[in-house]
Amino acid sequence: MPSNFNSNILTIPWIERGDNMQRVLKDFVSRSHFLKTFFLLFFPLCLLASFMAGIKGIAIAFIASLAISHVVMFTFGKFISNTASLIYGGGHGTWNEREQLDGDLNTAKYYKMRKEFDQALKTVNRILEIDPDFSGALFLKAQILWEGFENPTAAKGYLEKVIEMKQDKNETIHRWASNLYDELSEIEKNRESHLQSDKTLILSL
Repeated sequence: MPSNFNSNILTIPWIERGDNMQRVLKDFVSRSHFLKTFFLLFFPLCLLASFMAGIKGIAIAFIASLAISHVVMFTFGKFISNTASLIYGGGHGTWNEREQLDGDLNTAKYYKMRKEFDQALKTVNRILEIDPDFSGALFLKAQILWEGFENPTAAKGYLEKVIEMKQDKNETIHRWASNLYDELSEIEKNRESHLQSDKTLILSL
């Protein structure tokens, strides 16, 4: 994608914690992850069990692989959640609304990093429904709209909100929003120029 802006500056690949842990783990432990774990376990167990017990062994390997896959994915999700809890909050388990929104924002960044832009957009939209003035969420939505959907016009609308809210030019998010806004404006200008050139070329034929 034609972008020189370091869009991963705000990307921290951790998922949220606290009261929303179950919902996040459900998203994180997707079917693809589960199936990958299952087949990695099933094939070696199947070979071993079929050698030892024939057809019954295959059935046993299937059941064992299902059970172990559930345990592995749950344990891994628990580890991620607990680690994020230690990093972002010193390990305590009760979170206020701002901390939960920060957790949601990290989840959206995680999805964006994985290029799961539809899920990232849904997550950031939920944040903005609760706090429409959350500058970090507004900036992330602008990134998603540009990187995932190539919509510079919509992205600039959210960047304008960030710049208006954070008017201190020395503030980091103001600089990031301004830089991305200028970059998208240049891209739009180039697109319009190319479009005009194409129209001129067509008319001259």
